[in-house]
Amino acid sequence: MVPAPSHELKYRILGSLLFLPILILFSSGGMLTMLGGGLLSAGISYEFSTLVGRKDGGQRHIIGSLAFTSYLLGMITFIVEGISMSEAVGLLAISYLAVFIIIKQFGFILFLVMACLFSLGYLINMPGGVILILLVALAISASDIGAYFSGRLIGGAKLAPHISPSKTWSGSCGGVVAAVFTILPVIALEIYPVVTLIVGGAVIAVLSQIGDLIESHLKRRLGVKDSSRLIPGHGGFLDRFDGYLTVLPVLAVLVAADLVGLPDIDLNIMSFR
Repeated sequence: MVPAPSHELKYRILGSLLFLPILILFSSGGMLTMLGGGLLSAGISYEFSTLVGRKDGGQRHIIGSLAFTSYLLGMITFIVEGISMSEAVGLLAISYLAVFIIIKQFGFILFLVMACLFSLGYLINMPGGVILILLVALAISASDIGAYFSGRLIGGAKLAPHISPSKTWSGSCGGVVAAVFTILPVIALEIYPVVTLIVGGAVIAVLSQIGDLIESHLKRRLGVKDSSRLIPGHGGFLDRFDGYLTVLPVLAVLVAADLVGLPDIDLNIMSFR
């Protein structure tokens, strides 16, 4: 039975509150940030390995361990001197190819999960990296909420009916608009110019929606509605963070190439250095 919209909204709010402890850890800086990122990575790794285990249960532990190791490798890349980004990516690619030989049918989504968790581990250890991720999280959340309500209110043509029948073009556009307008007030902090925020908010919204569709395609292939039932109103970790699968790897590449600057903010005291 599908809950009524008001009940569904309550479930979504309750589910969001369950993320507060992880968000607090993630925003605390230092080892607590690493712990928060580790908890999130462990949840995503476990759920992904469990989903894939429906088709090939014998490899689920290898897949889950490799996915979580990607997060650790991302952290080591920045923390340990002498390890370059290219060397870490090369090691990640070798590990991916080794497992891809075993689980060919889920190779692309495995690549996204590994790249996402590697990028998370890499970015959170960079000065200003956590602030940048929190800004991205703000845009993604706004896109999700905007798409949900505009899709329900306006309806119209389906975005990808064979993958996710409930998603509409109106919802997609509403998500982009919501992401842009939500992130625009950041201009007051003088971190990024207004054009960067507008373009960035739109790109983040589009990429996050692509990640959502990719995860929806995986669940459709496996014949499941949610990645798990851990979070009321949201399903599981992958259901809530599917947008990050495509956003974080792109963001990490742009940061590593110096195409996107990092906010010059001290997370511990939340003031400019």
